[in-house]
Amino acid sequence: MVTPVKRVPIHLQSAQNRLIIKNGTLVNHDGEEEVDIYIEAGELGCLCMLYAENGAIIKENEMKVLKAGVEGPEGHALAHPEEAQTEAVMRGCVLGNTTDCPIYLESLMSGAAADILRKRKEKGYVVVGESTAAALAVDGANYWHKSWSHSAAHVCTPPLREGEADNLVKAVEDGSLDVISSHHRAYNSKQKALGNKTFVEIPDGVPGVEERLMVLWTKAVVPGRISRSQFVSLVSSTPAKLLNIYPQKGRIEVGSDADILIWDPEQTRTLSKAEHGSKSDFSIYEGLEVTGVPDFVLCRGRLVKDQEIFRPMQGFGLYRELEPFSPFIFDKMQEKVEKMKIVRRIVRRDEEDMPRLNGSTPEEIPPPEPVEEEKPTSQHRSNFDLNSHPDTPDFDEVRASPSRSSVRVRAPPGGKSSGFW
Repeated sequence: MVTPVKRVPIHLQSAQNRLIIKNGTLVNHDGEEEVDIYIEAGELGCLCMLYAENGAIIKENEMKVLKAGVEGPEGHALAHPEEAQTEAVMRGCVLGNTTDCPIYLESLMSGAAADILRKRKEKGYVVVGESTAAALAVDGANYWHKSWSHSAAHVCTPPLREGEADNLVKAVEDGSLDVISSHHRAYNSKQKALGNKTFVEIPDGVPGVEERLMVLWTKAVVPGRISRSQFVSLVSSTPAKLLNIYPQKGRIEVGSDADILIWDPEQTRTLSKAEHGSKSDFSIYEGLEVTGVPDFVLCRGRLVKDQEIFRPMQGFGLYRELEPFSPFIFDKMQEKVEKMKIVRRIVRRDEEDMPRLNGSTPEEIPPPEPVEEEKPTSQHRSNFDLNSHPDTPDFDEVRASPSRSSVRVRAPPGGKSSGFW
């Protein structure tokens, strides 16, 4: 969900937890340029998608886990702790708020990350939170399954968390999350097996494009945790508004695109690899019973799904330009900026309001006296003063003497001596 703004020759990429900008679109971030990128993106009217994980923590953990001898899929979960996401979520919120750039936080996988987002929203931050169908329905305990193929099939980034599915449904319920997406990557077992030597080589991704609506309806609408209108907002209208293509999409009315889903809220189905349309030979939703399924799907007015019959049409899609400055998100940003102008108001102070030190203003305070430079301690110092000797002739007498160049010192320091003296 990234809003491209215009074609500009920008191609930046850094190595770890990447910063990628292509054709004017900020795809990801990391590095010293981060703040400048946010400022520029906000001024151009972009919505920046932030894949929120701390790359430095993950890189260090990967080395530790591999050094400990953990090479299976469970190592992926160990190397991507919850803290790596929560830290990045907080950092992304703060940077986006400071630079006046709206942030889209994708794939939030824990209740803790969603709580940070909720609290930032309450403070007026313009941020959008997203999670996935897999995170709402599948438990991260699958990484410790005895079967390597079963565990590897669940590898995605960020990883699924143990015991967090219900916390994320709660985040949907209280409005912390704004979008439920799929992040669909349906690898088969042979492709996943490319990482059989070490977990860092396992292709990361899970399916979800078919199951997304059914999972959300079952987990949130059926138990009464969200309304049907909220369901439509999470999967359709809010994404369209964020991309600035609403009401062309995301709404049924005259003039809008005829992309229509006819939904049966009572029909049940058991999800299985044998039933899905993907070529993947595994389903992470295997055996999950869902209530609420699509009956008919129309794309641009053409029927592409007729109950159990799927009629795909190649080359039927259209390219649409996405305009910058989506009102849905930038109106909120403008409100935030106006409020901050009030908060950051300047206080005008007269002379009597300025601070005084010992009854004087800073301008009246005399400069400090110069401090005599101390000589090195290694240099010899004497307490003996030649001018204080009782037999020392007056300077003027010596100057007036015709033989002053050969004046004999009668009482030299240390007493009289023979020879030279």
